[in-house]
Amino acid sequence: MRQSDEQLSFGSDAAKRETATWSQRLLWNDAQWLMPDDAYFNIEVEVPLPGAVSRRQVLDAMGLLLSRHDTLRTQVYLDDSGELLQDVVKTGSVPVRVERDEDPDSAAKRILKEMRTSPFRFPGELPLRIAVLEDGAAPRRLLMVLSHILFDRTGVDLLTADLERLVSNAELPGPGVQPVSRAVFERSAEGAELSERAVGLWLETMASAPPSTFDGSLGKPAELRFVRVEMASPAAATALGLLSSRLNVTNSTVLLSSVATVLAAITGRDTILFKLIVGNRFLPGLAELAGITVGNALVAVKTNGCSLSEIAAVTSRSYLNAQAHAQCDPVRLAEAIRSADRRRGAVTRFGTFFNDSRLSRPEAVSEAEPSIEDAEGQKALTRIRTVAGWQRQNLEFFFEPYSGADCEVFSVIVDTELVSEEHAHEFLRTLESLLLKQLRSDTGVEAAQLAADAPAPGPEGRWMRKDGILVDLRVVEEIVRAVSACPRAFAVCEDGELIAYIPSPAAGFDPMRLHRSVMAQLARSRRAAAPDRYVQLVSESGERVVLAAGSGRD
Repeated sequence: MRQSDEQLSFGSDAAKRETATWSQRLLWNDAQWLMPDDAYFNIEVEVPLPGAVSRRQVLDAMGLLLSRHDTLRTQVYLDDSGELLQDVVKTGSVPVRVERDEDPDSAAKRILKEMRTSPFRFPGELPLRIAVLEDGAAPRRLLMVLSHILFDRTGVDLLTADLERLVSNAELPGPGVQPVSRAVFERSAEGAELSERAVGLWLETMASAPPSTFDGSLGKPAELRFVRVEMASPAAATALGLLSSRLNVTNSTVLLSSVATVLAAITGRDTILFKLIVGNRFLPGLAELAGITVGNALVAVKTNGCSLSEIAAVTSRSYLNAQAHAQCDPVRLAEAIRSADRRRGAVTRFGTFFNDSRLSRPEAVSEAEPSIEDAEGQKALTRIRTVAGWQRQNLEFFFEPYSGADCEVFSVIVDTELVSEEHAHEFLRTLESLLLKQLRSDTGVEAAQLAADAPAPGPEGRWMRKDGILVDLRVVEEIVRAVSACPRAFAVCEDGELIAYIPSPAAGFDPMRLHRSVMAQLARSRRAAAPDRYVQLVSESGERVVLAAGSGRD
């Protein structure tokens, strides 16, 4: 039950105005693209409160937090000249919603949902919304919704840690670097040099990979075009830990290499270009910035049928190098990409994402080293489900692991115009299967080896596996219709065999001529299999039907 609204006043030494930081501009660009649905980026925060504090103590602590961190008093907007600015206000107040409810769990979910559904609009409001949830007369939880343009998840963690200390009247050291100071550095000669190094690596990586990961469209996408599928898998998490120790690379490197291996099998590419989201907290001065420091980088993962250990060894170096060069001016980068695309004669699509936010948090230390048998035994606990859907997202394939309530969760968002929801489920199953298989054998990972598990993007799931080759039945139909000049030809999978049905009124139908014609067409497609034997039947109506049952071999 809503009780009241209070006004929380704050004050600081001075108002400040400076150009936006690179990270602020990056998220501002994303929010502008998604408008009017940019509330999607809002961040929910829930802070449990100790039992011995009053509402006044909580509000006083929040007032001190607002004075301590410029980011909470910042608005980001375009001035009349088109320059993106961060404007830090000196004094003011923010409303605090106060509610009392006997069911704090459900009340917290409801209040956070209500506060996050509307986007922040700058200038005109600060980048936070606050509520205090009480049980009886005492506050139990502080709830906030923050703008992602100003905060990333690590910045939120820094805020909540400070708030907990302020509520407990603990002393705090001075605040870390403020965003205005970071913007001044980025405009300096040293900042420009940092940006140019990152832009140079981005262009070099672009040139080493195909301009796109996925070919063409599957046709009509799902009603909600973008879907998020999640796999809770203790087995995959255990396998990652074991492989990381064995290969002497990070857990994240093993996962990135494995995701690339499965995507290579699906798409036929031997190099997968990933856009990374990097926290940058390892850079000087950014570890304690209570705001946003994220940047983008590129890494090209080459598979080429190599073993996972070989892929991971090479990827480890390029992955670390990319993360070390994820801070640059987004405007300068966009100009450089446009120029590179013009020279290349192709538009590069940066739609395949890998975002391992676990990198910004310490890894849990296991008391006992699990075994391969432990990992294999956990496979029965795997759960895969579709959890959300949206009509608009600026991506094609977005992979993100995170630590769930009881195990690691592996999440993928796909554009169903390119990858169906069914194949997103299959992708995650294949990823888990690959990790478990690699525990037993570190042999070369050819696309054919994964074909028994790997999904392939295709209309209505009309794909089959034949002798380790992924076959798109619709492509088969197009080929046999073209070479037989019969519009009623179609393909099915029966008892593991690829059968093309080609009604033929001609009595002198020549199967070998059909076979040669199909083989000629195969050079243009990786997604069809050639028949290796033909049987001509005559139906009761006298119509001749050619059955082409193939293994995919010439």
